[in-house]
Amino acid sequence: RRRAAAGSAEYWVRLPPVSGAADTVFRLYYGNAGAGDGANAAEVWDAASVGVWHNADATATNVADSTSWGNHGRKQAAGDPLQVEGVIGAAQRFDGYPDAVTLGTAGNPTNTFTLSAWVQATQAHEIDSQSTSGTAGTSGEKYAFYPPYGGTTGAGCGLSVGTNGISIYEHGDNHLPAVVAHAVALGTTWHHLAVVYSDRVPALYVDGAQVRTGSASGRNPVTFSSRMGGDTYGYFPGMIDEVRKSSVARSAAWLKAEHAAGQGTLVAIGEVPSTDTSMLCGTVRDASTGAGVAGVRIWTDDATEAATTDADGEYMVTNSPGWSGTLIPICGD
Repeated sequence: RRRAAAGSAEYWVRLPPVSGAADTVFRLYYGNAGAGDGANAAEVWDAASVGVWHNADATATNVADSTSWGNHGRKQAAGDPLQVEGVIGAAQRFDGYPDAVTLGTAGNPTNTFTLSAWVQATQAHEIDSQSTSGTAGTSGEKYAFYPPYGGTTGAGCGLSVGTNGISIYEHGDNHLPAVVAHAVALGTTWHHLAVVYSDRVPALYVDGAQVRTGSASGRNPVTFSSRMGGDTYGYFPGMIDEVRKSSVARSAAWLKAEHAAGQGTLVAIGEVPSTDTSMLCGTVRDASTGAGVAGVRIWTDDATEAATTDADGEYMVTNSPGWSGTLIPICGD
């Protein structure tokens, strides 16, 4: 979203592979009022993303899925839950009573998947002993994501979150145990939570770090919740933002980056350089097609080779003191 009055904007972008060992530099062009709108929300997310909900109201009764799957969410009623300010843009606030968002299930993964979200709890929940059997999850839980009924052999996975901890539950016939239970003082602040299943083995991440692993589920298949806010066995009081569901087990590095992105520490924005050391950026294009031309060598007028255009025809040249600023493109040797 863009907030002109505040002089700020928040955008999701997709980059080629980002290194975990060194800075990955990318450029932002701005200031051209005549530039076309290049937004393409669905293409921001990779093929494994089966749902991305930024949790802003698309309408009074719906929240939109940004992926090509179109798994848009339907609210219990208009304004129920309520849109509020979140970690990144808007979020949904749940009151702990029967309000929920039912999400679409196209492409819903089984046995191996990841669900991540920013969550802020306002009340404690009951912390049950970690187990692979029993029905402890029928009372005292605050289901931010409600575990759907999986029948006699399968299980639906859900997440209960309180100010005193987090638990992953599996729901089937006579089956609702806490397969992962983590007691921790979360308080009433925002936390990034992720549930990762790898071939029916659950793991829990909090703020980008793995904190608990469960035993392999005896149920098959296991699917994750498609309902935010709770249902029969418990409703969630608090806020939920930036929900993502994937058909793969996301890596620890991926989840660490998600957490850093929400905190605003993943990307460092450089200062606009001074006049003597400014960067001149541009694109060499084919005159007939308009496409960028790769491999064009850029020289300054003092016969110094300064840059070579990249795969998109783009270049960046440092404007050093004393140079006139004239560039000479040379194709080939």
